[in-house]
Amino acid sequence: MEPVLVVVDAGHGGRDPGTISPYDDTFFEKDVVLDIAKRVEKYLKDKGINAMLTRDGDYHFNDSIDKDLLERADIANRNNASLFVSIHVNGYDLKFKGAAAVNGMEVYYLNKDTVYTDFTDERYAEIVANKIIEFTGIKFNGIKSRGLSVLRNTHMPAILVETAYITNKEDHARLKSNDFRDKTAKGIVDGIELVLDEIGAFEHQGELYVFKEAGE
Repeated sequence: MEPVLVVVDAGHGGRDPGTISPYDDTFFEKDVVLDIAKRVEKYLKDKGINAMLTRDGDYHFNDSIDKDLLERADIANRNNASLFVSIHVNGYDLKFKGAAAVNGMEVYYLNKDTVYTDFTDERYAEIVANKIIEFTGIKFNGIKSRGLSVLRNTHMPAILVETAYITNKEDHARLKSNDFRDKTAKGIVDGIELVLDEIGAFEHQGELYVFKEAGE
């Protein structure tokens, strides 16, 4: 029995800007995702769901990208997080024909050992993706299994949301929009609320708790 904690990861930061707009060289992934992550944290707390950010400002954890990614997973592991969500912005190499037309949202997952009975990372991705679509109406490119570091190294269900393509003009306008960022955050939060219900989160002495399966 552990208190509920959702760890929200804003990708990149500091020296690592993430994807950079091809239309505005001052517009970076790291800033967009931090804004969305802060909204997710706030809306979760507003609903009485304990949440924390891996980063709350413009910084990175290590000059080594691999070690930086490991630290994000380790923050969730050290704090016995119930769920982990990493927020990103996608991009496509514009050297390729038709690249600028690529748009939409994807959610990545990696099925690991089960922490909650009959609940998978894939199910987590599916629930959150459906809620983001409901709120934003963005084109959905599907949930996809991939061995990304923050998914592979977290000890709890984890997903990575690629919110939109900074290299697509329509998605670029969405990412600059306060409305889109807010609806994306609210979709993630409503999805997490549904997930907590599905894994059996319950209130005890005014706090939310979950039962995790004991490891071998």
